[in-house]
Amino acid sequence: MLLSLQIENYAIIKSLSIDFDKGFTVVTGETGAGKSILVGALGLILGQRAESAIFHDKSKKCFVEAQFDIKNIDLASFFKKYNLDYQENTFIRREVLPNGKSRAFVNDSPVTLQILKELTEKLIDIHSQHHYLLLQQHPFRLKVIDDFLGDNRFLGEYKKEYSEFKDIEEKYHSLQKKLNSERQEVSYWEYVINELENANLQPNEQEELENKIEFLSNATLIKTNLHEATAIMSENEVNVLEMLQKVARNCQQISSYNANIQNLESRLSSVITELKDISYELANLEDTVEVNPELIDRLRERLDIIFTFQQKHRLSSVQELLQLQEKMQEKVNRFLEEEEQLQEFEKELVSSKERVAKSAKLLSEQRKKVLPSLEKAILDKLHLLGMQKTTFNILLNETASFGELGIDEAVFLFSANPGSPAVEIEKVASGGEISRVMLAIKSVISESAFLPTVVFDEIDTGISGDTASRVGNLMRQIGTQRQLIVITHLPQIAAKGELHYYVYKEVEEKHTFTSIKKIEDKERIYEIAKMMSGKNVSAAALEAAQELIESRNVINFF
Repeated sequence: MLLSLQIENYAIIKSLSIDFDKGFTVVTGETGAGKSILVGALGLILGQRAESAIFHDKSKKCFVEAQFDIKNIDLASFFKKYNLDYQENTFIRREVLPNGKSRAFVNDSPVTLQILKELTEKLIDIHSQHHYLLLQQHPFRLKVIDDFLGDNRFLGEYKKEYSEFKDIEEKYHSLQKKLNSERQEVSYWEYVINELENANLQPNEQEELENKIEFLSNATLIKTNLHEATAIMSENEVNVLEMLQKVARNCQQISSYNANIQNLESRLSSVITELKDISYELANLEDTVEVNPELIDRLRERLDIIFTFQQKHRLSSVQELLQLQEKMQEKVNRFLEEEEQLQEFEKELVSSKERVAKSAKLLSEQRKKVLPSLEKAILDKLHLLGMQKTTFNILLNETASFGELGIDEAVFLFSANPGSPAVEIEKVASGGEISRVMLAIKSVISESAFLPTVVFDEIDTGISGDTASRVGNLMRQIGTQRQLIVITHLPQIAAKGELHYYVYKEVEEKHTFTSIKKIEDKERIYEIAKMMSGKNVSAAALEAAQELIESRNVINFF
């Protein structure tokens, strides 16, 4: 139940504080005084969008705070879920800063607008005069049926399955789109990989080729020098080895006379052995050096292939080409893995779709079961509102695809005149009839889906006289079951309220502000009389107003 509402710097409200009570409360006032501004401010508490135009003083923040008694509502699990401080008297606050940013709080704990909406939709329902448009909206018509059904297990299960289905579907289509966009690139990747694989590039191959080409290009020079070196070492008539061997023999002949000579002879012997090895290797190297122009051409062709790949891919080494090959192979492998994953998603999607279809069918069956009872309940309310000859039916048609609320599409059929076929209500109902139909629906739903507080904002458009009295009686009846706050311009309804608030304008330093006060006794009689006769209130109007108020406890629909 709404206990209080405090508003600061909202529209033409400078500062306002209202206390509410249980039962049926009416709010009246002159046109333009700001009655519906109260509903707008309350809408901020419900998480509605905040506009910068709401500021009375654009240099200050807008502040709206509502206090709710929630002790009779099972909300402990909600507060635990979002780690909020549970209090039987819970404060919900919304602040809108001059820059347009807003903040929301539940018992001084900051919350997101989504959490705020989830909480307040369990506390209060606001119905404004423009809400007749809801009758044209598919989600609202289904919500009427689901609220009357009361058992939200089937809708909850469907929403769970539908959410999972949409999640898988989104992943499937997202991955499918990605793979489709990459498919042409994959063909290119595979082409490059195939080229590089066929080239059979090896690490350090470029350096080795360049060294070989340089060696072979100088083969004649190398072979000539090796030959001359070998000749000097061992092949000429006078060569290094023979001369050293002669020196060694000379030392050997006199080595017995001196230890140093003996040592030198030993060292010469070692040097000669090493030089023989060197001479042998020089000869072998000379034999291996081949002057082969054809081999040079083949090596250069291989090097040209490497250069071509480097230029093509704007790289500078074989190592980078091999890294490119590896990187592209990784991309191709990942693509193939994602193709397999797409097939898995497709299987999951089929399975999930079957579960959604089953859940949607169960939900649809439950809805169809309650349609006769819902139609009768709404018709009963319409009869109480003076529409005894009305026809009201609800059709459920199956849609071509799943939606957030199932596969059903609800159609409200209406006829106000006997003998006239019932057609879509939005096509034939007048403004007054729409108001009464919406009131009947809200009345039925408020009885089925318990909401502690219901607000009607001038939904009495297009009605008057006896019909207005009947509407007032129905509202009085609703007020016995829950807190009902009604903003009205009809005296027949205003007189039915247990509490009466009057909204008015006052001028302060050339600025106009909205104020509100609770009126009783003579002041209330005068206000209702003014609603009946205008500003010039007659004695007859005062007497009629008093009779209306005194008869408010008599609820008579016939």
